[in-house]
Parts: sequence; structure tokens; C-alpha cells
Amino acid sequence: MIYGRLVGFPDRSVIELAGTLLVDRRGWLLLQERDDHAPVAPNQWGLVGGHVEPGEDMETTVYRELAEETGLDWHDGLTLWRDQVVANPRTGQSKRYSIWTAPVDLTDEGSPPPLDC
Repeated sequence: MIYGRLVGFPDRSVIELAGTLLVDRRGWLLLQERDDHAPVAPNQWGLVGGHVEPGEDMETTVYRELAEETGLDWHDGLTLWRDQVVANPRTGQSKRYSIWTAPVDLTDEGSPPPLDC
């Protein structure tokens, strides 16, 4: 998702976002289809995730967002894949993306626990 809160960062504002890449044995990703009322990127597919709440760290955010958006009650097993700040020179605003990943054995019919790796 492309939501975020502004947090202090030297000489500019940073929007902090945490997302999840859940990958099955076939290499397929769990994606979220945004509805037509989404404030950003309506009717598009994207990563499960969202903005960091005040007082949260990225890891707490990614587990909270995963539970809120998918119903998966995950408490550990996600691995940090990418943590990067991307600046927009036109606006002067930056976004910090923290992307977490895990191998899974999920289907549309159920949500078993993550695979042991």
C-alpha cells in the first residue's frame, strides 16, 4: 500500500512503509487487490502492507498489516529482504520501504503456517 506517516528525517520528510512478500513453492506471490475506493492505486494489485504507526518499528508494522489485511496471525518467520529509502527529487519527499519475505504453503482455500526453511 502507498500510505504513510511523515517522520523526521534530516532536511526532508520520510514516509515509512512496510510490506510483505509471501512466496509459495511455485514462486507465486501473495498479492492484495485494492478495491475501487482505495485512496491510492485503486483497482490495482500490490504487496500486503502499509504505513508505520506512531511508536511502531518496521517489524511490528509488517506483522500487524499482514494480520489486518489477510487475517494471517503470524508472529515470527518473516525475514527482512529490503530496507531502502527512495527520494523523489521533484517533491523533496522520500519513502522508506521495508520489505519482508517468507516461504509459504498457502492457497485461496486456507492459510496453513509458513514452511520450515
